[in-house]
Amino acid sequence: MASSAPGTSNDPVKGFTFAFMGMCLLSCNYVLAKIGLEAFNPETFAFFWMGLATVFGLGLLLARGQARQILVRRGQRRWMLAMGLANTACQLLMWQGLSRLDPSFASFLGRFQPVMTILLCVAAMNERIRPAEWLAIGVMIAGGAASSLEGTFRAEALGIVLILSSSFFGAVQWTIGKHLAGQVSSQVLNFYRVSLPAAVTLALALAAGRFDVSRADAWHWSAVAIGSFCGPFLSYVFMFRSGQFWNMSRSAIVMTLQPLVVIPMAYLLMHKVITGWKLGGGIVILAGGLCLAALHRNDEAASIDVPPLPDPADPTNPLDPAGPPGEPQPVGADGKAA
Repeated sequence: MASSAPGTSNDPVKGFTFAFMGMCLLSCNYVLAKIGLEAFNPETFAFFWMGLATVFGLGLLLARGQARQILVRRGQRRWMLAMGLANTACQLLMWQGLSRLDPSFASFLGRFQPVMTILLCVAAMNERIRPAEWLAIGVMIAGGAASSLEGTFRAEALGIVLILSSSFFGAVQWTIGKHLAGQVSSQVLNFYRVSLPAAVTLALALAAGRFDVSRADAWHWSAVAIGSFCGPFLSYVFMFRSGQFWNMSRSAIVMTLQPLVVIPMAYLLMHKVITGWKLGGGIVILAGGLCLAALHRNDEAASIDVPPLPDPADPTNPLDPAGPPGEPQPVGADGKAA
């Protein structure tokens, strides 16, 4: 049985509960964001979506007296910066794509993110993909091809490419979050994940003369406020928190179920129903995604987790020849430190 990662405990009930709550909240992204994009262009929308999430995240840290934890260790800063930049690209591509697609169909396309995650691990860590995993990926591609049989494919091709590109950058930040689980609190992780995109998207919107709120009414502002609280803020707090109680690959399986929440939500709030080849292809994509996530989970469960090497910049690094500060060093027969 695989050991827990450093800084985590083995509690599947809590792991599933946090992952399931995160999945349900993150599913709000597709519908509430689609409502907001009816009034905001993608750059302006991304700023408010991430900016409000930053305010919520900072408020939570202040309420818990954890604001000082924002000052992470030097060795962790580059990971936080990388996560923020990856999410900036993810947000801009996601909202450009969603503005062109049905939210339920976009949620099915988002199931390709686990594929991106696995391919990323293959490229960066020389991991292997088993034949069964290739088969699951093939099933997902077949589902995507079936969806393209819908008559609107040509008009939606750009939106599909944008959503799939967003999934790649989502996989990058997911991988970084997995690396940092147990080292940094979930609240601090999410604060960095949303604050940098907020700053970058505001700068881009102002520089391009695209900052525009003239068409927004109370309905659109409500969708943005509620969505930014549920989606980019609270959902990822829960998701990163789940990684402290079980393997994050199990959380990935739960995350795959998002379309099952998005479809009824899109009908209730927008009276939109996905049908035909899009629905059939989407179900095939979902089935392949679930199989892929389960296969990847089995691979990780069969492996032994290796603790990360100590950070050389950490003064308590036990591999530092000087040893932890204040700790007496062994002395040899010549009176010198051993």
